[in-house]
Amino acid sequence: MSYKLIIADDHQLVLDGISAMINEMPEFEIVATANNGVDALQKLDQMGADLILMDIEMPKMNGLEAGRKVKKEFPDVKLLFLSMYIEKPLVNKVIDLGADGYIIKSADKEEFCLGIRKVMEGKKYFCSEITEVLASNGVSTSFRQNFTNNSELISILTERERDVLRLVAEGLSNKEIGSKLFISHRTVDTHRTNLMKKLDVHSVAELIRFAYQTGVVSN
Repeated sequence: MSYKLIIADDHQLVLDGISAMINEMPEFEIVATANNGVDALQKLDQMGADLILMDIEMPKMNGLEAGRKVKKEFPDVKLLFLSMYIEKPLVNKVIDLGADGYIIKSADKEEFCLGIRKVMEGKKYFCSEITEVLASNGVSTSFRQNFTNNSELISILTERERDVLRLVAEGLSNKEIGSKLFISHRTVDTHRTNLMKKLDVHSVAELIRFAYQTGVVSN
């Protein structure tokens, strides 16, 4: 099976380098490249794709804005960000818009290829540098101090809450989680609300960080 892929980056050398690596992966076919967010969306609309690799800093429309439009207008397309930046606010934005992964451009070839394949398997993939950011900023300090280790943190969750947490971190919607667990999407929403209350977190991004921090999900 061949997956169609679009690469969006405003630096030709980066495009060439990524293209060279992709061309060594027989299951992927590059159908288009773009050097800005507007062009990336147009190519996606015209050519179609299973996965889009998106830089963040680009002219006309940056990767974050283009990524939001991808997730809204092409919900079945996987979105993997490539950037040099690992600052917490940026990582939060990437997670909040529903990205399937984030790899920094200094990652080695092995991790790059692994990340792409994991995303196409339907999993989330954040490179090691990003997971360190996720792990170090997951739960409020005051809350974390009430527990001595990750096992104690996990122990306050029911088995069903752990299942929901894992699937949320893997990027599934309430409806998809409900289908997997044979419960209604409203019940999933209730579990998610309870998770946020128990863990003292206030967004899906923080739930995902907690899941990585405690090993509920891993690369």
